[in-house]
Amino acid sequence: MFPTEFPAGAGMYTQIYQNKRVLVVATQNDETTLLMAKLRDLGLDCALADSRCEAITLLEHAAKFKVIPALIIIAPQLPDSTGAQFIDDLRHDRRFDNIRAIIAAPTANQVKTTATAFNPYLHAKSDGIIETVSGLMALNSGGTLVSGSDRAAIMSKLKEPKSDVIDILVAEDNDINQLVLSQFLDETPYRFSIVSNGRRAVHAFRHSSPRLILMDISMPQMNGKEATAAIRAIERAEGGRVTIIALTAHALAGDREDCLSAGMDDYMSKPVIFAKLRTLLDQHLANSGKQRAA
Repeated sequence: MFPTEFPAGAGMYTQIYQNKRVLVVATQNDETTLLMAKLRDLGLDCALADSRCEAITLLEHAAKFKVIPALIIIAPQLPDSTGAQFIDDLRHDRRFDNIRAIIAAPTANQVKTTATAFNPYLHAKSDGIIETVSGLMALNSGGTLVSGSDRAAIMSKLKEPKSDVIDILVAEDNDINQLVLSQFLDETPYRFSIVSNGRRAVHAFRHSSPRLILMDISMPQMNGKEATAAIRAIERAEGGRVTIIALTAHALAGDREDCLSAGMDDYMSKPVIFAKLRTLLDQHLANSGKQRAA
């Protein structure tokens, strides 16, 4: 069952994710155990059900005691159902209208569902799921889960052309985290643009001359460290130095040092604490402005 309070020592994210509960519906194995551990590291209340039947029983108890989870993470195939069918069935019970879901499927075409209004988010690996969970929870003042219509509206803005001259370039492949950072940066005076992989980050660096780059570490085609190395090579040949801040969901001992040794200037773990990020941006961009003036 979901506890009504967070366990002692739940971590620095307890305040952000206060009273947010997650139900994982999947066969118990090493990957599921790792996922549950990462969710708990974020300060989330977790419960595990290994079948549709057990999940329904847990949700019935949760409704009775008014501790309904905010989010369900579902395997694409369950012993007694598919993940998509489970979602479709859940939509017929109004008590669970506000639950959001992630189906852990490698590609969207592997999920057959009629629950289009539910808009599940699709990810294959536990790291991708963790990034999506942190993004969903961080949107709208750190608590409200983004709806499908909100997501579509913000994503359409991300596709709008940006200025050729920008202050901040964001390199981030996870679409939910793109929404999170877009919403946050919209409230700052800085001009920004978002790209979805390291190769595009290098291209945007050449053409937009950003003053600062927020660089995700895990990206397809070219990861954050590889993109940083490519940018630093360009700078050695052509001059100049852009500030690069690493963003990573892998908050492990030694990560900061690894990022700095890879040529980055600073480091921030996900889920992002926006007040700290704003302070970091203001500090680095002020220094960047002074250097350019000099």
